[in-house]
Amino acid sequence: MVTQLGTQLGTYLGTDLGAFVDRPPVVLPPISALSARHRYRASQAAVSGGNVTNVPNEGAAGGQLNVSAGTLAAPVPDARVNNQPIVRHTGTQSLTSSLAASEFTFEHDGSGFTGYLVGASTGNAATSGMLAMTFAASASQSGANIRIYGLSAGSTTFVIARGANPTAVNSAPAGYAPNTFTVLRVTLSSAGWTQAVAGVVVAQSASFAGALSASAPAFPLTVGRIPGSSFLVGDLAEILLFDRVLSAQDMAAVDAEMFATYGLHA
Repeated sequence: MVTQLGTQLGTYLGTDLGAFVDRPPVVLPPISALSARHRYRASQAAVSGGNVTNVPNEGAAGGQLNVSAGTLAAPVPDARVNNQPIVRHTGTQSLTSSLAASEFTFEHDGSGFTGYLVGASTGNAATSGMLAMTFAASASQSGANIRIYGLSAGSTTFVIARGANPTAVNSAPAGYAPNTFTVLRVTLSSAGWTQAVAGVVVAQSASFAGALSASAPAFPLTVGRIPGSSFLVGDLAEILLFDRVLSAQDMAAVDAEMFATYGLHA
């Protein structure tokens, strides 16, 4: 009956509205149903003696991030992210995956990867700001497969690099403000890369189109430090990695859940 009325009204208006009246709403899947390879949340960190010991991987790959340098204080609720817990890096700490380096070759299966970070840089131009994730093949980074990181204050660069002679995207993504929590998203595949801030794509390029490096990284996932180089000065709430480029609907689902959980908005 509703569809019929919509069709009749649409005929009068010149558009068939019946097709829209009864259309069911799109139900977005939860992140837990999207089969992430890696998911690390500050809220799940294991704590002993007031300090973080590890952060379990809630994704399909298993394992955990173990504190590999410095001492990380226990997560604390932060009003900037809806009072969700955050882990504060002050320039001397890092965590390293318990899994083999060969796990972190997402771009090699032909599907690329999608990475999310919920965090805020709090450093300055002299120290590393928002270091998201590094997949480095050598301490000098000369053979990096994938690197994703940013610097705060006077050097707000956001970098994606891969291959034996990495090509870097040396521009701060529009909308990325140091010292402010946001949701960063990066996709990388043989078709190129995209950067998104708070669900909005702010940069993209086909500069990496073609075959990507097939060499396995020498280091596993490292959070809080570029191996052999700068440490993070910033706060992290969540890191999420998929071993494929998500569909537009799945990206929307992740964005929506991140925004709701952390009180952040596009």
